[in-house]
Amino acid sequence: MQLTSGLLISEVLLKYNEAITMFDKSLDYKIYDKTLQSLAYYWKAEANYRLGKTDNAIDMFKEFVNATGSVSLDEYGKAHYNLGYAYFNKKEYIVANSWFRKFEMQPGYENTAILNDAFNRIGDCYFIAKEYGPAADYYKKATNIGKIMPDYTLYQMALSYGGLKQPEQKIWSLRRLLTQYPESEYAGNANFEIGRTYHTTINNPDSAKYYYNRLITNYPNSSMKKAALSSVAAIYFNERNYNKAMELYKQVIAEYPNTEESANANEMIRAIYIEMDNPDGYIDYANSGVAGVNVSVDEQDEIMWLSAKKLYVDKKYNEALLSLTNYLTKFPNGQFYIEANYFKAELHYYFEEKDPALVSYRVVADAPRGAYTEESTLKAASILFDKKQWQDAYSYYDKLYPVSENKSTKLIAAIGKLRCAYSLNNYDDVISSAVLVIENEKSNEEQIREAHYKMAKSYYAKENNIRALGLFENLSKEVKSAEGAESKFRVAEINYKMKKDTVAEDLIYEFAQSNSPHGYWLAKSFILLSDIYYERGDNFSAKHTLQSLLNNYITETDGIKDEASTKLTKIIDEEQADAGAEDMLNLKINLLDQGSEDDNLFEDDNPIDLPKPAEIEEEKTKPVNE
Repeated sequence: MQLTSGLLISEVLLKYNEAITMFDKSLDYKIYDKTLQSLAYYWKAEANYRLGKTDNAIDMFKEFVNATGSVSLDEYGKAHYNLGYAYFNKKEYIVANSWFRKFEMQPGYENTAILNDAFNRIGDCYFIAKEYGPAADYYKKATNIGKIMPDYTLYQMALSYGGLKQPEQKIWSLRRLLTQYPESEYAGNANFEIGRTYHTTINNPDSAKYYYNRLITNYPNSSMKKAALSSVAAIYFNERNYNKAMELYKQVIAEYPNTEESANANEMIRAIYIEMDNPDGYIDYANSGVAGVNVSVDEQDEIMWLSAKKLYVDKKYNEALLSLTNYLTKFPNGQFYIEANYFKAELHYYFEEKDPALVSYRVVADAPRGAYTEESTLKAASILFDKKQWQDAYSYYDKLYPVSENKSTKLIAAIGKLRCAYSLNNYDDVISSAVLVIENEKSNEEQIREAHYKMAKSYYAKENNIRALGLFENLSKEVKSAEGAESKFRVAEINYKMKKDTVAEDLIYEFAQSNSPHGYWLAKSFILLSDIYYERGDNFSAKHTLQSLLNNYITETDGIKDEASTKLTKIIDEEQADAGAEDMLNLKINLLDQGSEDDNLFEDDNPIDLPKPAEIEEEKTKPVNE
């Protein structure tokens, strides 16, 4: 049978070739009948077209169209139609459209099958060019004739309405196709397109499921069945009907293994298990021997991580913490080790579990720089600072500074370094950190004052009194703050150490008139003033100053009274040694009795008397524990 068919085809081809040869000879003899000459071009074109020699056919059809007298021939209109098809088959749709449109203008083809077909092809040319408006118009013209592939025309017209974003018109055309041509080869696709329009455009999931299921049930051999199954499953997934969605996705995998749809179905099954907070369930499913489905160790790693992350994002914090802990236990070196530690740290921090939070924050902070480095380093430093672990806290603030991406965080890091170094008495680090705070444009007045103060204290501790003095002088311009009050004292103290006792004395008097609320530093200044008087040999003024402190200073536990009492006792003991015991004793008694006449420098309603010499001696001989 195949041999017979082959022979017939060969005979046909041979006849076309013979015809072409004869037409060529006729044209060579210069036929004087122009009508016959035109027809020779036409039929030679037809023969070439049927032999698949499209370019030759195009040339001959054009020769015919342009030949003298061809316009009056019946074949003239058909030649335009044939040229349209020749270019259409060459996928030169713009040119094809032009010839089909010229054919449309030819007389004598009204309401014919050939015009019906031309309208379809014109619609196709516009559709391919995504010019959906004229495409729909020509498909509609074709349906009005209805003699050539009316189901195809309705289907294409519906797709054109879809391109025009006219979903109701699209559905109307497809329903007409299903009603008038229920056995059409496009019926399955029509159900799918109606379902997809309800699904993705109109958002009517129930109607979408109805038409998808019609395709699945009535057209089981349709090429669109697997897409319909996947689409219905997607609707169930969006409705959180995970069991029904999983059932359909598993059907896709079973019926269409090793296809793109099967791979997508497997991804969705994985997503369902994750949504159901059951990553182990997917791993068990994938390892159960389903054709085309398997899960590698890396995939198991990712699934466990995604499930834990989803719980975190959904703010199911208790479940998320448990899931993250399980993930890190199963995959201690997993792909998402850093991210998992960060989220775990955040949850511990949220639950105010600072110690386990610190462990995970340090893991992230110590890893190569990533998305969570800055935040984790900051949190680790903060927790260590609160725990007074100054050295470790300093190291994380120091690490935070260069990785910070904005000046506000850099300021936090600089202040953290400053305070930790100050607590550690690491004076060089205090000074360098203070500079960072001062130079940061985000620093406020209080932070800058703190930086200057701690820098001054560090220079003071390093016995660099010149540098310290300049900083303390600037800070002492106001004495309402504790730093300013201490700085006022330090300026006087440093001047005293530099043998500028007159300057120191003037500064103390100035401080006394300042109404500073910080009595401690004012008291320290008066003790310093007593030292100045003592060095000048003015023991009376020194003792009077110290006695005033003892009588009027309120606080008992900050060391001021102890220091004043010790200094006063020392002066009295020295005078007693010089003047004789009896005379000095009388002098002491008289001096102690004068306490009520002293100026009330600290506004104390209950001044405390200086201990009498006998009492002082008795205290010295008591055991330490008494």
